[in-house]
Amino acid sequence: MSKLNSFLKSKDFSFYGGMIIGTIIYCFGIVFILDLGEFYAGGITGGAQLITDLIKKFFEIDLVGVKSIFVGLLNFPLFLIAWKGVSKKFAIASLVSVLMQMALIALFELMFKNGFNPFILFAHPEDPGCMLCLAILGGLVTGAGQAICLKGGASTGGTDVISQYLSLTKQKSFVMVSFSIDFCIILCAGIFGSVGIAVYTIIRMIICTLTLDKMYTAYSYTKIVIITEEKQRMRDAIVSSIQHGLTIYPATGGFSNKPKYVFELIVWSFETADCLRLVKNVDPQCFVSTLGVKKVEGPFKVNVIA
Repeated sequence: MSKLNSFLKSKDFSFYGGMIIGTIIYCFGIVFILDLGEFYAGGITGGAQLITDLIKKFFEIDLVGVKSIFVGLLNFPLFLIAWKGVSKKFAIASLVSVLMQMALIALFELMFKNGFNPFILFAHPEDPGCMLCLAILGGLVTGAGQAICLKGGASTGGTDVISQYLSLTKQKSFVMVSFSIDFCIILCAGIFGSVGIAVYTIIRMIICTLTLDKMYTAYSYTKIVIITEEKQRMRDAIVSSIQHGLTIYPATGGFSNKPKYVFELIVWSFETADCLRLVKNVDPQCFVSTLGVKKVEGPFKVNVIA
């Protein structure tokens, strides 16, 4: 029982649990919401939708599982980028997520074709209100699915991999990279589909981007300031555990009039919780504050969640 409790509280549980739950939510949103409104998802999945729709349009082929096949084929080259440019664990998790997507999308499409869809009441293309609800709901659900995967250290594959790679190596905004790639999908949707679908897809994309931006902040920076009397013990603990630079300077407590030391360091946001636990273990009475940092220049250790 203690081993189970330890696992439930571990990073591995967050990693694998987030990957599974996030992928299920993401696929659910793709098939039961976006496909219902004929909207497009972003990135690779949106590309797979676009290719599938073109096959239906020009060859009149509508088979369950075709979209899943293209999701797998388009994602395979990105597995190599994740393996070399992010981390092996991230790459393997992304691959597993893509395989899950292929199976879940095919399963959900089969359920859809057999009449099951909890959002069927919104299936009124002539009603702008229903279409708007589908676009907003689709953006929320797919964005939440992606964010849950990413927060644990995995991804839903596709442009998540490219965005993750660029945010780590080039310090490019994860959300803005995803937005740029998604915008290309929307242009294609407008050209090969209809302007109306493209407009609703833009709404979906904006909602999805906002959801991602609010839920997923792992690769942003956090400044941690610690005030303590335990200079050497605190320094040794931080230097041995946190792989980032550290600045220490003396100070005097305003009320106690005792000599104290101020520690300043900048970490990735996903490292903040571990750093705070470490600091409190060394000195439970220390004062700690955190502050979001927009940009960092100069030497900074690039770590990944997984």
